[in-house]
Amino acid sequence: MNTVTKKRFLVGTIVILIVINISALSTMAFNKYQRTKNIELKDNNNQYNRGDKRQKTYHTKVKNFVKHKLSLSEEQYEQYVKLKDINIEKSNRIMQEIGDRKRLIFKAYCEETQDTVVLNKMADETGNLHAQMQKETLRHFQEVEKVLTPEQLVKFKFMLCNMSNRRGHGQYQRGRKRQQGINSEN
Repeated sequence: MNTVTKKRFLVGTIVILIVINISALSTMAFNKYQRTKNIELKDNNNQYNRGDKRQKTYHTKVKNFVKHKLSLSEEQYEQYVKLKDINIEKSNRIMQEIGDRKRLIFKAYCEETQDTVVLNKMADETGNLHAQMQKETLRHFQEVEKVLTPEQLVKFKFMLCNMSNRRGHGQYQRGRKRQQGINSEN
């Protein structure tokens, strides 16, 4: 290649790189603009609104599963359903609030200038709501325990422990072996 061809090739390469960089920067600016524009508080389309038909069907299946697995009497089942419905309602309210807080955090983050102190405070408040949700779940389990016989309580605790280990946390296989032992006793 002669010198003129090398210079033309170099200039052409630089022009192509400039065009690519401008395109990339434009795309990033447009995406940031779109994200900022699209963040709105929408109560009607909240992803944490668990009142839809699919969620109701799921909760009904859970109630029936528990009734079957623990061999609940009709009276026990009615008490369990009341406790479960109260828990669902409280959990839904907390999840709604968590969703609202998360949207506020992202909205604050997408502003031109972010106040780290405010963002951290909002994150802490969201974390407190998650803790409140866990405490509510534990309280619900304790209320359900009061409805059960000692034999049902053993099965209930085993069922909860087995569910907590379901995602491959080591105890699952041992839990399945223990369940087989419980099932063979029935």
